[in-house]
Amino acid sequence: MTDDPTDTAGEDEDVDFLVVDEYLSGAIEMLALKAALDSGLIDQLLVGRPPTGQGLEGYALHIEILRIAGVLVEADGVPSLTTRFRSAMAYRDLLEVKLRFATMFLRDVFNDPISLFDVAAQRSTDYEYLRHFRYDLASSRDPAERQYLADWVRYMTTLTRYEAGAVLRHCELSSHRRVLDIGGNSGELAHSMCDRCADLHVTVFDLPAVVALGTEWNRGRDNADRVTYVGGDAFKDRMPTGFDLVVLKGVLHDWREPEAAQLISAAWNCLDPGGTLLVAERSRPHLGDHAPIAAGTFNLSAWFWAFRTPDDYLVQLRALGAIIDQADIINLDLPWMIVRARKP
Repeated sequence: MTDDPTDTAGEDEDVDFLVVDEYLSGAIEMLALKAALDSGLIDQLLVGRPPTGQGLEGYALHIEILRIAGVLVEADGVPSLTTRFRSAMAYRDLLEVKLRFATMFLRDVFNDPISLFDVAAQRSTDYEYLRHFRYDLASSRDPAERQYLADWVRYMTTLTRYEAGAVLRHCELSSHRRVLDIGGNSGELAHSMCDRCADLHVTVFDLPAVVALGTEWNRGRDNADRVTYVGGDAFKDRMPTGFDLVVLKGVLHDWREPEAAQLISAAWNCLDPGGTLLVAERSRPHLGDHAPIAAGTFNLSAWFWAFRTPDDYLVQLRALGAIIDQADIINLDLPWMIVRARKP
C-alpha cells in the first residue's frame, strides 16, 4: 500500500505509445506533420514512394520542417521516414486523434486568447473544441451536434485504448468480479479490464446517447458478453448497485468540487461492503516540469487548474470511512493519479 500522494510509481514502465508525443511539441512542426498525414505524403513514404525530381521542389519547406522535427531524413536528396517516427506510426490512431484535437484547440484559442488565460471568462460558444465536450448536446437530434458527440467518443476511446494499459498495470484486478465504470464512454476501459481478468463482468454507465454509440461499437468484439451498458445521468438517475469495484477514470475533473463530491458519494453507494473505488485522473501538473509546454498536450495542460491532486479526493474518501489502499502518481503525457479506496 502507498498512502503518500507525493510518491511516484511507474516512471520506468514500458509505455511505448508515448513516442507519439515526441512529434507533438512545436506548433509549426505539428501542423506540418498533420498536413503530411492528411495529404497522403506520409503514406507515400511508408511504402517507399517519396516525391522526387521536380515534384520534390514543391515540398521543399514542408520536408525541411519535417526533417527538423525528426519525422524525415534525406539521403541523396530523397526523403524517407526515420526509424523513430516509423515506431510512432504503430500508434497512428493515437497520433492522428491527438493532432486533430490539439490543432483544433490551438485554432480556437488563437482567435480568442483572452478567455484562455482568464479562467473566469465566459468561453466563446464558437469554440469548436469545447463543443465536443458539451454534455448538454448529447441528447440533441441535430445531426451536426450528434457528430460532435461521436467525434468526442472516438477521441476518448482512442486515448483510453493506450492510457488503460498504463493505468491498470498499477491496479489489482484479480480479486474483483463485478465492476461499474461510471462515465465509461464507449467501453474501451471495460474491455481492457476484461482482457486482463477472465472472470470480470463490467457495467458501463454513461449518458444514453453515449451508451448507444458504445453498444454499437461493442458489437462483435471479444468479451462483448461481459460488457453491459446502462444509460442514465449520474446526477439525476439511480445507478446500479452491488459491485466490488467502481471506477471513475477521467471523469471527476470535468466537474466543479460540489459535483465531483456528489459523483464520489454516488459511486461509493454503488459498492458492496469490502468493495473498492478506483479514481484514475490526470493530476494537477507543475507546469514548470513540462516547459516548454508541448503544443500537442496544450489542450490538456492549459486546463491544469481543473485538475486536482490526490489529497483533494483523499479528504472526502476518508470522511466516507474509506480505507486508502493506494495513492500514487504515475507519469504519462501528464502526471496521473491512481487512488484506490476500500469500503469497510
